[in-house]
Amino acid sequence: MRPWSLLILAVAALVVGCDDRFGPVDWDATQDTAILFSAARPELLGLPSAFDFVTESPVQVEQPGATDTWDVVLTEQGGQFLLVSADTLPALTSRAAIALVRGRAYEEVARAPEDTAFHVAVAVQVGSDVVYVVRTRRVNACIRYAKAEPITLDAARGSFRFAFARNPNCGDRSLVPPDGD
Repeated sequence: MRPWSLLILAVAALVVGCDDRFGPVDWDATQDTAILFSAARPELLGLPSAFDFVTESPVQVEQPGATDTWDVVLTEQGGQFLLVSADTLPALTSRAAIALVRGRAYEEVARAPEDTAFHVAVAVQVGSDVVYVVRTRRVNACIRYAKAEPITLDAARGSFRFAFARNPNCGDRSLVPPDGD
């Protein structure tokens, strides 16, 4: 096989591997909302406790390692709600992680941090004074970025309601559409 043939095959594999085959997708940052229920409460089993930022949908997770179609799961410990990224579970091979942005309003968070040290694969406490920037798991060789802000924490119901927006473009750290910069 000729060297240029290998180059063409390599480029084709990269293009096919990512969902953004024809370049950036136009998008808007209209917030959507979702509600998650604590995976730590047996009485809430069967309700969505995880969130898939790739498809922008809540996911029912009865056993956190049983499926890999989510990025974060809501749990609690010592009376505190926690968001846990899928990458923290050894049973999953995920790149999902969370970066915490404090001291800035949701609207002010325009880009996901470039320094990967900001994206942590640990449990982070849910609070009202933070914007969560989520790096999704890898799907079709593509990672996406989203931001979320808490709306309601209901300890009695074991629920967490949040607003979010996701950039649909592969690897693009921008959290506002090009016209919104």
